[in-house]
Amino acid sequence: MKAIKKFFFVICHFRLVREMISFLEYGYFVETGWLKSYQKSPQDAEGKPLPWVTLPFIHFIDKRLTKSMTVFEFGSGNSTHYFGERVQNVFSVEHNKEWFDKVSGSMLSNCKLYYKDLEKGYEKTANEMDRSFDIILVDGRMRVGCIKNAYSALNEQGVLVLDNSEREEYKEGIDFLLDKGFKKIDFYGIAPGLVNFGCTTVFYRKENCLMI
Repeated sequence: MKAIKKFFFVICHFRLVREMISFLEYGYFVETGWLKSYQKSPQDAEGKPLPWVTLPFIHFIDKRLTKSMTVFEFGSGNSTHYFGERVQNVFSVEHNKEWFDKVSGSMLSNCKLYYKDLEKGYEKTANEMDRSFDIILVDGRMRVGCIKNAYSALNEQGVLVLDNSEREEYKEGIDFLLDKGFKKIDFYGIAPGLVNFGCTTVFYRKENCLMI
């Protein structure tokens, strides 16, 4: 009996190891770039930059972006490159001067990065632009304040995207948008290279640029 138990233990252990190895060779974690992102920075299977938002949201929006769109971001980095390769223009504000200096020199020609101190109107940056936006991504600091200010910088078909929307601290901003007549879709899942379960939410109106 002991020999039989040992045999089945070895077989189960072998299968488990084989399954674990398969995660490194093919399947969801390889095809989405999650494994590469875990080792380095957010990127797809080909090594191209991805935003640090949930993978379900990336799958959703990827084919809906067009070269006629203009995007504004609170928070810059890989997401700036991602949008820059898919839309007409990207405007991004960064509050961290060290990070701003690091990434500003590697931006695509259609991406414009601004530095704004948190105490000097960071959350109002989108409203200070002489334009409106198709998509505004809120993924930086002072997110509730950014939401309350930036929503009015959307064009008639514009949508606002809030990352980490599962956090209780952002409920005030979410309720604010719902009271303004926005509807929402939650995209729960993991982000590239991360293991924690989070949510990225799209807020939209009846007529919107993402054809929801």
